[in-house]
Amino acid sequence: MNPNHRDRRAAEAPPPIQCAVTTPSHGVGLLKHRHGRWLNGFAACWLGRSAACWLKRFTACWLKRFTACWLVLPALWLAGCGTPLPPPQLYQLRAAPPVAPEAPAPGLQQAARTAPTLQLLLPVSVPELLDRDAIVVPQGQAGLQALGGHRWAEPLRDAVPRVLRQDLATLLGENKVWMAPLPAGLVVQRQLRVELLTLQADAGRGSVQLQARWTWSDPAGRAPVLMRVETLSAPVAGADIDALVVAHRLVLWRLAERLAQMVGAQAVVQQQP
Repeated sequence: MNPNHRDRRAAEAPPPIQCAVTTPSHGVGLLKHRHGRWLNGFAACWLGRSAACWLKRFTACWLKRFTACWLVLPALWLAGCGTPLPPPQLYQLRAAPPVAPEAPAPGLQQAARTAPTLQLLLPVSVPELLDRDAIVVPQGQAGLQALGGHRWAEPLRDAVPRVLRQDLATLLGENKVWMAPLPAGLVVQRQLRVELLTLQADAGRGSVQLQARWTWSDPAGRAPVLMRVETLSAPVAGADIDALVVAHRLVLWRLAERLAQMVGAQAVVQQQP
């Protein structure tokens, strides 16, 4: 090739693109070293000089942010794994009645004198949606919400018969109310079965609603079976979870009072000629 033509083509070639781009010391520098010529040529041919400068700045900025994210994200992940969750707050249905001791009503006094020896049959069934550790409250028109960080200390299927037997014994007498296993030689005159249909707060958490079906029967079969459904409620005296649990305990006490009145009434009926 003629040297004059070679010099002329070199003179007519566009000068290389010069862009002042601040690049990091690793990823972007490697890109510039390996692909700088190809990037300059492609941008110059298809995008023009100004677009080529913009493309190089964008690539450098993107790689710099990408590298920073990969350095920061593992540190955040390790920090989150290293922070333990606080332990849940546990609540129980206490054995002691949630009301101040007062003189019993006349019907309860009669029931305590005439009540037969009865057995509270197990299990005292609870709805499956309540048979869990979490404390559940209504949400919306048909939803339920498990209160995070708040749990029952024992399952309700164990707590409800425990406190119900304790309350009946307080109202009728310790030697009148029994649960299995029965002591040797004890003769049970009546059997009481209780099924909880509802035990939860209302939508506004202003009260706790209870609905229970109980069955009163003679194990010897000499008296007819009596069955009834009771609906009771107890106010929630506060906005915290502790007040909600106390209302659960109070409504169970009121169920025991209603059952004790029934026991007394049935004892009077049985004594009539």
